[in-house]
Amino acid sequence: MKLFFSLILILLLSLNREAVAQEPMTCPDKISMIENYVLAQLTVSILSEIYEDAGCKPEFVEYPGRRGVFYFNKGDVDGEIFRLKIIEKSYERNFVRSSVPLFSVTNSVWHHTNNANPERHIYGYVIGIKWQENYAVGKDMIGFESYEKMYAAYHNNQLTGFLGTDVVVINAIQKDELSPVPIVAENLFEAPLFHYLGYEYTPLMGHISELIVSGNYFSEIFDFTQ
Repeated sequence: MKLFFSLILILLLSLNREAVAQEPMTCPDKISMIENYVLAQLTVSILSEIYEDAGCKPEFVEYPGRRGVFYFNKGDVDGEIFRLKIIEKSYERNFVRSSVPLFSVTNSVWHHTNNANPERHIYGYVIGIKWQENYAVGKDMIGFESYEKMYAAYHNNQLTGFLGTDVVVINAIQKDELSPVPIVAENLFEAPLFHYLGYEYTPLMGHISELIVSGNYFSEIFDFTQ
């Protein structure tokens, strides 16, 4: 009789383990992205595909750069589409980072020499993009709410140049959104961009990371720069 009950207990424990193993991973509801930012717009459709492959369909919500961090800390959104590692100092909740970057980008100073006021070199940056804010500290630079507004100031000769992620600037040049066409004044650094979720989504992030590694999802973002 004891052997019979022992076998029943083992069977129940085995079934319970199988049920836990087969339980679907929790999916995030909302993921933030920087509004009016072409790199985020290029990324979102690809990351959506990765999430669909993982069985999830989160909503990607646009916010100004700083606002995304604010809402992530409040728990109003479950993650951020991508960030540099330096953003982690701004997080006030437990988080999980993708084990590999989505991709890496080069960030540079771009400028032109045909400036209306050549004696005063003024450069622009986008508020809410952390690396640009850090670079601008202590420098004679003007912050803008978006790349579009910064490009407009550049076009009107209010700026000598600006900070930019190379793939974003090249995209704007090829769309004739930048005049005069700028050139790279200085390559600052190459940076990996990681995907972030709240810590409670750690199992899912493991799966997302595996999908990123196994596929060549993001190569098309850089195809037009070749």
